[in-house]
Amino acid sequence: MDAKTRKSVPVRAESARVANSLRRPGSPERRALLRMGVSLPEGEVSESAALAALVEAGRAALADELLADEYAAMAVERTDEDSAARAAMRGRVSRRAD
Repeated sequence: MDAKTRKSVPVRAESARVANSLRRPGSPERRALLRMGVSLPEGEVSESAALAALVEAGRAALADELLADEYAAMAVERTDEDSAARAAMRGRVSRRAD
């Protein structure tokens, strides 16, 4: 079970505006949140629930970015390995021709 702890954090005006919009069913922000895979209970929700959903959306977006970075690093590694293997094969082929 997830432990839930209330934290006191400063909230910028724009984040508060978005959280307020998330409280209203059918708002563009709430629809976008749902498309991101973060859901809220039906109906109007509390400010704390809206802020928690906003934090979860940020966490999920950060996880996606980290995953993209890892895939990019793997692609670079793979390319370097492939280049080294091709160079080694070229060396073997040219030695056989001699």
